[in-house]
Amino acid sequence: MADLGNTAKLKDVAHDEFDAVFYPGGHGPMWDLAEDPDSIGLIERTIAAGKPVDLVCHAPGVLRHVKGPDGKPLVNGKSVTGFTNSEEEAVGLTKVAPFLIEDEIKAKGGNYSKGPDW
Repeated sequence: MADLGNTAKLKDVAHDEFDAVFYPGGHGPMWDLAEDPDSIGLIERTIAAGKPVDLVCHAPGVLRHVKGPDGKPLVNGKSVTGFTNSEEEAVGLTKVAPFLIEDEIKAKGGNYSKGPDW
């Protein structure tokens, strides 16, 4: 409980203190972490250091503004998946979500792939 009460601020997290960075799912990352410069910087530094960044469900939305070392969108030319447009439609949040992950990945040049919903 003490650790939960003293959670580190994202701006104070150094990628070199970890072997990987993991972002959990849920809609939250689409509103706050996708637009947060500290989150974007952490991902960019982690990737530049050759370490993995793992994202599930809605979390790939945090890649929205992340650039690779070449200055292009990180997802450009890479295989990426995440919560699909049809899944967002099924839960009735297509018009509520700030953006659709599937559309965003494709717009940034990512090779979006998906299987059946759920």
